[in-house]
Amino acid sequence: MKAIIGIPLRYDTLKDDRPITFLSETLRRTIQKANGFVFPIAPVQDVNYIETKTIDFPPLTKKEKTIIKENLKLCDGLLFPGGRKFTPYDRYLLECAIKMKIPVLGICLGMQMMGCYQSEIDIVENTTNHFQDNDNELTHEVIIAKDSKLFQILQKEKIRVNSFHRRHIN
Repeated sequence: MKAIIGIPLRYDTLKDDRPITFLSETLRRTIQKANGFVFPIAPVQDVNYIETKTIDFPPLTKKEKTIIKENLKLCDGLLFPGGRKFTPYDRYLLECAIKMKIPVLGICLGMQMMGCYQSEIDIVENTTNHFQDNDNELTHEVIIAKDSKLFQILQKEKIRVNSFHRRHIN
């Protein structure tokens, strides 16, 4: 049986400024190639996710929280992709996934959100190249904790990655 991987849809605008939600084609194909089933999870609030500042989002209603929990009940795992910003919707998805013991993976902004769930994030000034011409270039090494799930999967202590960020999780 295929694992059902929930992915919150991300927000953007078309060239004519119409707002859209979308799922990364790369993520969709990667999960399918790994024999997973992609379950897109749509935002629940009736707000413009692009124009609304993170601090201006209204609190989630009881009904919206119920919808999020019902979506998560269908998932074997949750993948937070990158994006422009994370919202109360994303934070509540993460909180519920943790409470429901659903495995979570964060990529780019998704990992930043996970990192600041219980910690602060600092800007780190160093010589590591965090900016490349395209997202297929591998620019620096990261060290994987030997007691982590990722180490169990990759069986490697160091891997090369691409990166656009200079954030550090304390």
